[in-house]
Amino acid sequence: MTSSHDQNSTVKIFLLDDDAIFRLGIFTALDKEKYADLQIIAQAEIAALVNLLEQEIPNLLLLSIDFNRY
Repeated sequence: MTSSHDQNSTVKIFLLDDDAIFRLGIFTALDKEKYADLQIIAQAEIAALVNLLEQEIPNLLLLSIDFNRY
């Protein structure tokens, strides 16, 4: 795995938040036509993070944590 980023490559994103409505809003805001170089490869609740990381490593992790909850 390399750490350099080619300008023509796609940025793979995990979108993790326990609020499904929030995830949908972020997914919608990152419109595929407007941001063709961004690809949300997974959307899930925070608890799924470890399982997702076992399957694939994203370039970017959008994660919302409520520290009062965990």
